[in-house]
Amino acid sequence: MSSHKSFFLPFILLFSISFTFCSPGEREAGAPKSDCEAILGDLSKLKDFQSRDSISVYSPENLHYYLDGGAEFYLKNGFVKLATTLVVSNETGQEISVEVYRMQNPSQADFIYRTESGDSPANFEIGDKGYRSGGYAQFVKGAFLVKLVAYEPTERELEALVALAKFIEAGIQP
Repeated sequence: MSSHKSFFLPFILLFSISFTFCSPGEREAGAPKSDCEAILGDLSKLKDFQSRDSISVYSPENLHYYLDGGAEFYLKNGFVKLATTLVVSNETGQEISVEVYRMQNPSQADFIYRTESGDSPANFEIGDKGYRSGGYAQFVKGAFLVKLVAYEPTERELEALVALAKFIEAGIQP
């Protein structure tokens, strides 16, 4: 009997150690491999952009500081985390606000996207689906919802916004 215990002991230890170092969200089936801060942290690798602000991170406890009046909608629909920053195109000087929302699962991210985009067509071929109108772009990839806003952009600045969106999309590992 004691030989059976010693045979299974390494497996039990390995199993318990793996759960010790994973957060509950990471243990969920299908949990994203990326995180909001890591996605925005990768922006430092872009030669055409620089961060204007540090990355701000919001949790369910403090989301209302960022989305005053809109936080409840996100919280009721699986909000996990939000990371935001402001980047500047080195070529044009255009400021682009970037928001990366992580929801509990892809269907919740898709629901938020569909609710916010309404009847607008999915005309931005980035991620699972996306929408762009002028200097506003929004797309979903897995459990992430990404929003980019450039105020009063020129055609060249819109190209910069699209390039930034593509870079962010490539960094999301669902």
